[in-house]
Amino acid sequence: MSEKYQYLKKYHRSNYGGFIDFPNNVVYDLEEKEILEAEKTMGILFPNQLREFYITLGYARIVVPHVRPSNYDSNEILPPMVAAHF
Repeated sequence: MSEKYQYLKKYHRSNYGGFIDFPNNVVYDLEEKEILEAEKTMGILFPNQLREFYITLGYARIVVPHVRPSNYDSNEILPPMVAAHF
């Protein structure tokens, strides 16, 4: 796994023991074929950084970032096909 995303590994859904409290960060697995299918749907490739995040980690809901700005609410890294439909 890329070192720059290592701090998010602890939020993988498998670490929640079956129950995810959504005020917490959560990261979901993703297969590369999902990325390829979404890119085919869009007719373009995802930006390199997003593609790297997808391949390395998956997709995520980040409620509490590593460094939290005072006005931060939450952030979602959408699943590839959801992003493709936007």
